[in-house]
Amino acid sequence: MLATMRREGVTRTVVEAVLCEADAYFYDRETDHRIAVKRMAYKGQERDICVPYDITEGMPDPVSIHPKRPGECERYIRSGRWIPHERGF
Repeated sequence: MLATMRREGVTRTVVEAVLCEADAYFYDRETDHRIAVKRMAYKGQERDICVPYDITEGMPDPVSIHPKRPGECERYIRSGRWIPHERGF
């Protein structure tokens, strides 16, 4: 996770904001992770920032972070890969 954060240029504060203040939460049927999605500024553009996470001892355990291209999240939803889910923590 830390390597991804450095590569994408995000801080732990961003990861926490996505997890706790997400616009939507999903379950990824392919990876078996939950996904938090928040639209926010990223490198000068508004992007959907996605944080796949698991629940460990009742708390979110982030796996990675992914700034998505426009329309990418919608494709996952339309394909049925991502299904709406409760926050869960």
